[in-house]
Amino acid sequence: MKGPPDYDDLFFEALIADFSDPDGYGTGMSYQELVQYNSDNNIDNSITINEINKIKNRTMSINMNKARNIWKDKLRLDRKPLLEALDVQYIRALERGQTEIIQKIVKKKELLRDITEDPRIENAQNINDLKEITIPVNFIEE
Repeated sequence: MKGPPDYDDLFFEALIADFSDPDGYGTGMSYQELVQYNSDNNIDNSITINEINKIKNRTMSINMNKARNIWKDKLRLDRKPLLEALDVQYIRALERGQTEIIQKIVKKKELLRDITEDPRIENAQNINDLKEITIPVNFIEE
């Protein structure tokens, strides 16, 4: 099941709908629940959820607490292979007695471990703010 086109699939789980009109489906219904409701009540799902919301004067938004947790999980997945590669580099440097390289590797590993504690995550106001918090592509080579 796909979310509305203006929402990133990664944050689909954090998508919530605010239905405040009295004939609505209830408050805080998730996108998944809305699609199920539409299906159960023979409402045409080919009409996008955004169009339905515009007609009914409803809004959809992201639950930022969920989005923050989703982004932290993504960062954890992104850092896993990097930590593994750094572990290999660390062992090689240790075998060769390369203390300067070992210190650099230790700092990089600390940065990777601390990325999920970046204060910008808690201060993020929207998913675009979260997307700015990434691990550089060339992190290992730096």
